[in-house]
Amino acid sequence: MSELPERQEIIERKANVVRERLLRAVDSLERRRRGLQSTGKKIAIAGGIGTAAALAGAIAYLVTRPTRRPWIEIHPKPPSVWAQMAERFLLGFTSVLATEGGRYLVKRLIPHEPDRK
Repeated sequence: MSELPERQEIIERKANVVRERLLRAVDSLERRRRGLQSTGKKIAIAGGIGTAAALAGAIAYLVTRPTRRPWIEIHPKPPSVWAQMAERFLLGFTSVLATEGGRYLVKRLIPHEPDRK
């Protein structure tokens, strides 16, 4: 009969060892998660600053570019088709960058709540 308490002690010691290992693993994962979250926030902030700079640059370009006269008047030398295409591409790319950057920032900085049912 004395064998039963000894087996119970052995099982309890093994359970304690497994519990300690599990707690260490959970603590390690928690530290990693915190590190990744802080890095993600830094990246989101840097992306926001880059997006704001690109948007400010596009606005400054639009404000300071020379105004074009209507095509009815005769231009001494109208801009080339390639220059017009490049300008439209850059403005479109900048607006997409600003929109998607803003959307990314909002998703990253606002905490996500699980759906409640």
